[in-house]
Amino acid sequence: MANQFMTLADQAKTTDPSGKALTIVEYITSANELDDIPSIPSNSDTEMIGTRRIGLPAVSRREINEGVPFTKSKTEQFKERIVLYEAQGAIDSDLIDLAADKATARLSENSGHMQALGKIFAEDVMYGTPAKKTFTGFCEYYNKKDNIQVVDAGGTANLRSIVIVGWSPDTITSFFPKNSKAGIDHIPFDKDFVPSPDGNGQMVAYADVFKWKVGLSIKNPKFASRIANIDIKNISRDMIFPLLIKGKNQIESLKIVKPRIYCCNEIFTLLEIAAFEKANVALTYREVPNSTPIISFGGCELRKMDVMNIDEKKVA
Repeated sequence: MANQFMTLADQAKTTDPSGKALTIVEYITSANELDDIPSIPSNSDTEMIGTRRIGLPAVSRREINEGVPFTKSKTEQFKERIVLYEAQGAIDSDLIDLAADKATARLSENSGHMQALGKIFAEDVMYGTPAKKTFTGFCEYYNKKDNIQVVDAGGTANLRSIVIVGWSPDTITSFFPKNSKAGIDHIPFDKDFVPSPDGNGQMVAYADVFKWKVGLSIKNPKFASRIANIDIKNISRDMIFPLLIKGKNQIESLKIVKPRIYCCNEIFTLLEIAAFEKANVALTYREVPNSTPIISFGGCELRKMDVMNIDEKKVA
């Protein structure tokens, strides 16, 4: 069940059998591994509107001929916005016209724009706030120590986080506008005059526009946790494993979701080195051709996130 939902990469294959859209997804997720998260249509054009359960209904114990009152779950309505990311590029026409495969050349020359789109999306997934005119990211949603889904590592400086997510369309998911398509929309334009990069007149160029409409919906907050206040200068394997166990066990269930652990490069490297040790039974290691190796902890695959290589504020 957990592996049956459509991901960003799956949607790209479906909407563009030529493979161009999948290439774009590979560019945008090259440094921040989010290509396998679920991607579903929203129920409106500009946001996801829904209801999340915040309390279970009461259950009665009864005997024969005794009545039972009707009860219901405690719920709250939520609205989560769709964000429009856009990047525009212009490439000297002589550079493209010399290429045997012009479409591939245009994508390659625009790889920086696509990687930048992926970076800002990943930043928002982890650190987005309404003040930035984006959806609420995990570190903003889980930003208090008294939140049961937050594990405090006890650090006071050089702070990082690990975020554990149980992805599925019914728990936590990315989404796109209804009656639209998932992923980045590439709009290529024919030759035209554009200002030259050196500021000295104009040049004839091919223009490309990349648009991405996407949101993040934390439908059930019990399916994510944050290990906060990790002092990256004083972290060790003996410290990291108990924290991972605590964070993993805060996820309500791993059976109905695709669980992922997101961390910065240094923590990923620490765990990858540990995975090579034959005596280490906590981690599994699997090589993947032309990709980052897959390391798993307790059934949760690790994902390396460049955007998490920043000093965070202390979670109090």
